[in-house]
Amino acid sequence: MRKKIVLIALLILFLSGAGGLYYVNNHVLPVLVKEKIIAGLEDLTSGKVSVEKINFSLWRGIVLSGLTIFEKNDPQNELLSVKEASATFLILPFFKQNQVILPSVKIKSALFRLSRLKDRTFNIAYLIDRIKQGSTTGKTPAVLIRSIDASDSSILFTDAALQAPVSITLKVNRLVTKMSWFRALIEAALTVSKDAKETPVRVSGVYSFKNQQWRGAFHLTALDLKTYQAYLTNLPFTFDSGEIPELKGTLTGDNEKIKSDVTAAVEHLDLTKEATQLKNADLNVDITLQVPKNNLAKINYQGRLKMNSAGLVIKNPWTARGKVDPSLIEFSGDRNVLRLNLDLNISGVEAAKEKIVIANAGGLAQINMAIPLSNQENLVPSYEGTIYIKNADIAGIETIDKISTITAKLKIKNSDVLIQEATAKILDEPVSATGFIRNNVFALDASGAFPLEKLLPILSKQITLPGLQFTGNTALKIHAASDPAKSSALSLSGEALLSNISFELPENGLAFSTNNGHLKFDTSEEKLEYHFDAIEYEKRSYSLDGTWKGFKTPLIRALVVGPNIRVQTDMTRQNDRWDFSSLKGVFEDLNFDLSGSIDKKQRMNFSGTLGIDLKNLKIFFPKYAKQLEGAGLEGLCSFVAEVSGPMKNYELWKIKAKGKSRLIRLSGLKFTDVELDYTQIEQEGFLNTLSFDAYQGRGAIKGKFDITKNNISYALRSILQDVDLNRLKLDTPLSDKTFSGTLGMNISVSGQSNNLNSIKGGGALLIRDGNLWEFNPLKKLGNFLFVPRFDTISFTSAQGDFFIADQCVSTDNLELLGPELGLIAEGKITFGGELDFLVNTQILPTGPAGKVDETISKAASLTAIKITGTVREPKYKLQAIGENIMKKLGDIFSGIAP
Repeated sequence: MRKKIVLIALLILFLSGAGGLYYVNNHVLPVLVKEKIIAGLEDLTSGKVSVEKINFSLWRGIVLSGLTIFEKNDPQNELLSVKEASATFLILPFFKQNQVILPSVKIKSALFRLSRLKDRTFNIAYLIDRIKQGSTTGKTPAVLIRSIDASDSSILFTDAALQAPVSITLKVNRLVTKMSWFRALIEAALTVSKDAKETPVRVSGVYSFKNQQWRGAFHLTALDLKTYQAYLTNLPFTFDSGEIPELKGTLTGDNEKIKSDVTAAVEHLDLTKEATQLKNADLNVDITLQVPKNNLAKINYQGRLKMNSAGLVIKNPWTARGKVDPSLIEFSGDRNVLRLNLDLNISGVEAAKEKIVIANAGGLAQINMAIPLSNQENLVPSYEGTIYIKNADIAGIETIDKISTITAKLKIKNSDVLIQEATAKILDEPVSATGFIRNNVFALDASGAFPLEKLLPILSKQITLPGLQFTGNTALKIHAASDPAKSSALSLSGEALLSNISFELPENGLAFSTNNGHLKFDTSEEKLEYHFDAIEYEKRSYSLDGTWKGFKTPLIRALVVGPNIRVQTDMTRQNDRWDFSSLKGVFEDLNFDLSGSIDKKQRMNFSGTLGIDLKNLKIFFPKYAKQLEGAGLEGLCSFVAEVSGPMKNYELWKIKAKGKSRLIRLSGLKFTDVELDYTQIEQEGFLNTLSFDAYQGRGAIKGKFDITKNNISYALRSILQDVDLNRLKLDTPLSDKTFSGTLGMNISVSGQSNNLNSIKGGGALLIRDGNLWEFNPLKKLGNFLFVPRFDTISFTSAQGDFFIADQCVSTDNLELLGPELGLIAEGKITFGGELDFLVNTQILPTGPAGKVDETISKAASLTAIKITGTVREPKYKLQAIGENIMKKLGDIFSGIAP
């Protein structure tokens, strides 16, 4: 019986519950949802709200199916659609107050459409403002939710404010929030999706009501930065590509501040900043941010960026690429300033700009930087640190072409750079340097030692030098400076110490050497000073001092001093020509003061004055040294001359010269008041006149020269008048002899300078008022005749013609006349002094002279003698007189017989 009663009671209870549930679902809930929920949501969102179905479950509470909230301004667009939402609630408060307590809310398959419009406002801006202001109609109940469980939902974000509108989907795989009396918890598993690329995100957090502290954590993977590039436009660089395989962090906060610690790995990162690119970077980042609550302006942050590897590309002003090796960047800052501590490692740098190429460069930079992030006037970028450069090569540098294995330590502070411990190889020789860049002023001090044969090609690119061949060494100290405020050009100054120097001018066959020398130079003044103590040339030592002013059109001043020379010159170079404004000095006994020019083909054009002692002609004309020395030529001469033509081919010179000398000696003979007038053109020289005084007489020579490279042909004519033989003999080996007289002569000769035996010519001589017996063959002729008084007899006059040919001088009418003896000779004397003469004599009787015919008819007093042998050792022989000689004698003596 009892069982039946229990069953009946349970049945009644079940029917009552079912009936109650039916009543609630069909009568209570529609009214409740419409009055409390739908009306409240419409009042809150100012938009239309619809529900397809409402159910009540003992286990799930109120279940809403097909809940849709439409946008305020566009009732056709859904703002939120929920496939199913269920909530349990506490009944009494729910009915008695305008308040809803929901212990549990579950949402399935919700879709929230969030949009940013072109004016950069959001489609829910009005809703946010409404929530901040609170309900104005009282229809919206206060809702207290103890827990939320959302799954399989999405937030669809559409951004029309960008140039190209984008769409992003946030998939809410699972979102759980829980609230207790002490704390609130949240956990979410999300997926961010854009352009078919998904990024999983996990979020968790807890909030303590007691101390109002909260903490959270997030973790995302597989974030493609390129996908979200449109939202990275405000950065100082742009993303070309990049992936974040993992990003995780924690958040903590209280009433005073919020703190976040973030760790991220980034791969395949490509960044572009104007002409600079970071390629395929692989890095790790740790960041800590702290923000005072409700005051983002006081945000501060710090962290570390570890660069595992990257490529670096620069396209302007240099084209460069290199590799970033493991490096570390520590950073900190706030909204105003970003502070960086860089420990940057770079290798494999290749760079080029115009002709300059940098290769194999690498280095380490340890730099502290402060970068302003706001426009405050008192904030300017600043940095300082140390940069180490190693093993860099630079090619394409003007003049020197290449600098290799460059190493340096650079101290930098803002725009100032201090260069320390710099070394390199220039021309394969080690060089060390120090310097600075300060206020845009550059200065560098370098030193090194170089073989001169390596430096000469470098100098020849700046300065036109003669064809020199250098050997030796130099120790260089160079100061390089550049001041953009004054000039953009780099200036070089310094000095060079030279040692063991030898140099040759192969074209001229000249060779010099010296143990030391000193150069000082300054390119800003285009000036070079040089000094050599002892230049050795042909076993003699010379000093050289001078300056070189200007490089394109240089003015050169030089002074050469030696035991046989002192030369000073001022010369300039115009294009390919050297102009000598002054060339004066002494070389041997040659004094000169010249001006002129020499062009690149060694053609010269000089004019000026010369003074020379003729005995030194053999120095300047070594080809004719033997002949000049044999002639015993000496005397001081001065010339005014104009000379032009190729320096090495005197036969092609054009010459105008006039000379004077007070005294010239030739084989001991003296010639005074000598004057010369000479011209040369087209390999022909013209001795217009060579006049002189000699022994109370006067002489003149004129002639012509045919000049070839190996020989000179000449044709000369000379006239002597009134030469006092008595004075002349004093300058000859016959100075102790008693001959005298007045000499007149004319002579014409021709020949070749390199062959004395080639002389040909002829002339005539006349001696009057003389005493001519002391000539050796004549004196011995008197002894041969055995006439004692002939030892003191003399000829008072002589005349005759002579000819020069075949290495001898010949005559057929040499006549010598005296008071007691007449002589007529024919024959020759060779250049070697050999005699071949036939001499016919007529001895005049003593006392009153008779008629000539009678004198000649006396055979005893008429004699013919053959003279042979040499001038020193003549030989005599009597010989019959021919009729022609008889006739000549008659003509001679007819003029002197009484």
